Amino acid sequence: MDALGYMLIGALAMLALAWLGQRLAGFDAQRPQDYAAGAPQFDLREHLDGPIRCEGVIYGPLGRVVSRFTGDFEAHWQGNRGVMREHFEYDSGHSQDREWRTWLGRVMAGRWARRHGCAIASACRKRRAAMC
Repeated sequence: MDALGYMLIGALAMLALAWLGQRLAGFDAQRPQDYAAGAPQFDLREHLDGPIRCEGVIYGPLGRVVSRFTGDFEAHWQGNRGVMREHFEYDSGHSQDREWRTWLGRVMAGRWARRHGCAIASACRKRRAAMC
């Protein structure tokens, strides 16, 4: 076998090792079952209630930060109905206000429906972390 053959085999071996490393030790190695027995269980009504402050960045298409923002949220629930008011301040000086009216309801085993504003969306709460 010539040098080019060894280089190709080495490159393929490196790609295989990189893929295997990600699959076994990276983010993809996590499974929802790994955390199923953990606590606390995530409940929007508990974890998104009261005042919430966040800071964040917005990335452009080339991966560079194009904007920074802070957000102040106020969320309140009555049973399965919630209202979240959001106020964003951007580094450009612009601000934005939003209000979400949300209803949570069980559709079937492992699935929840969420309604906000005029849109209806469904999200899985299955063993796999995937959108339905």
